[in-house]
Amino acid sequence: MRFHFNFFKDLLGEYADEVFRPKMHRGIETDVPKGRGKKNRFYKGGSFHGFSGGGYKANIDYNQIRQFCIVKCSRRSEKILNKKHLAYIQKEGKGLNGVNPELYGADLDGYENRMKNVSYRWIISPDNPNVDLNILITELIRRVEFHTGFKLDWVATNHYNTAHPHAHILINGRDLKRNKVNFSQTFLKRTLRETCRDICTEMVGVRTMEERKESFQKQINGNYYTHLDKRLNIILSGTDRITFARLCNADGCTLLNNRLAYLQEVGLVKHDKTTNLYIFKNDWKEQLKKYSQYNTYLQGLQFLKVHPSQYAIHDIEKLGAVTGKVVKKYYMQENSNNHAIILETKPGYFLYVPLFEAPYKIPLGKNIKIEFQRLVIPNGGSRKTMNIKNIY
Repeated sequence: MRFHFNFFKDLLGEYADEVFRPKMHRGIETDVPKGRGKKNRFYKGGSFHGFSGGGYKANIDYNQIRQFCIVKCSRRSEKILNKKHLAYIQKEGKGLNGVNPELYGADLDGYENRMKNVSYRWIISPDNPNVDLNILITELIRRVEFHTGFKLDWVATNHYNTAHPHAHILINGRDLKRNKVNFSQTFLKRTLRETCRDICTEMVGVRTMEERKESFQKQINGNYYTHLDKRLNIILSGTDRITFARLCNADGCTLLNNRLAYLQEVGLVKHDKTTNLYIFKNDWKEQLKKYSQYNTYLQGLQFLKVHPSQYAIHDIEKLGAVTGKVVKKYYMQENSNNHAIILETKPGYFLYVPLFEAPYKIPLGKNIKIEFQRLVIPNGGSRKTMNIKNIY
């Protein structure tokens, strides 16, 4: 799809001159593009493109000036869990100014009666506080329905009891036309997030220079795969190490150096002082993505005060049993669906274990055994479950 050039100049505002600088034609900066570059300028694949004979081309990444928006998704296959979450999102005191949050959605009457075993839970948290959550969520659902063809049966509430206001969306496993609702992993991991970013940018405009600088500062200690990490990955060029000289010659070397210092703290990078090399773990990118998924994992590392090599995440896809002494319990936080415990599996070694339900009945300081099993659901399908035993 091609978009009109002037639309993006209006959208970019203060960035227009920075993005749309005339291309050099035979070493001379021209005011009027020559040849075919005078026509059909369009946006494609994250950049603005013209033709080789002249025209305009982006010299900054449009993705970096779009608004940020955090999107987290989960799926549940039991009606009782869905009803519990419906009660949770209406919990007293989480609304604006400490009042009860208000439900809104496509069809509120009888939603709980229509609820099926399967439901989807989305948490949407825009980075810019000026984004109106009601407008954002309503427009998001409209675009999701347009792309998928579903007439979604959904409710949402806005929570304001954290640093970033956010919305909880609960979507029924059957739409209002009684069709089975299903979203692909590509849609949930990419399309949904990009759609949220587009809507936020349309609502409040692109990020200012000050917002971008603040964002880079936050990324230094970010527990996720950041834009700074993407730049480090480019410098790595398929290897597992960066020389100090190469780092110093990179754009934004101060930010990158501070990011490397943090990656060393969490055990993903090792600095060899003899050769002055920064050596990355083979799975450093995957680990950062896990840190984002399990946002209390690094809190556990700070609590334990051990070397990262003595602490690991249990793979929730694995069936079987894990045993150990319970040293810490974590409950679902406002911006995540995670419950977890930390087990000391042997002296000085610890395992972070994500759970499927709150660890209220798990005894702190006791040795336990957790058996992860596959449970067949009577109405079809299956889900992972766990059985907790005290091994004393």
